[in-house]
Amino acid sequence: MNNKKLNPKYDFERETRVLLEKIGSDISTVAEGHGILLKNQDHMKAELETVKQAVLEDSQRIKKLEAGQERAEHVLDNVEHRLGAVEIKIDNVEHKLGTVESKIDNVDNRLGTVETKLDSVGHKLDTVATACGTRITSLEAKIS
Repeated sequence: MNNKKLNPKYDFERETRVLLEKIGSDISTVAEGHGILLKNQDHMKAELETVKQAVLEDSQRIKKLEAGQERAEHVLDNVEHRLGAVEIKIDNVEHKLGTVESKIDNVDNRLGTVETKLDSVGHKLDTVATACGTRITSLEAKIS
């Protein structure tokens, strides 16, 4: 019986069994790891689907925002165009206002000239009225 332990065939069989048990254990570990990887893969697929859905929703939002931006740019272009027209009208009004101011200044100058002439006429009328009053007084003195 001790011969069996010393027998190389016996050692080979024993080593083979030990190795097979180790391989079996390793295969079980690999199978367990594979199962975990499959679960993780399923979880990752679900997460990927969630991310895909979020990306699709974000893409739709971006398209809506881009469409809104295009509309806003169109409105802004219209506003800028209309603002340009308003600025031209304001320039025309300012030009006309300048013309009106110039005419008012001209009328004011002419009124100043008329006032000066009226003052002169008034002064002459006062002189004539005084002279007439003096003559009338002198004629009344002669008549009486």
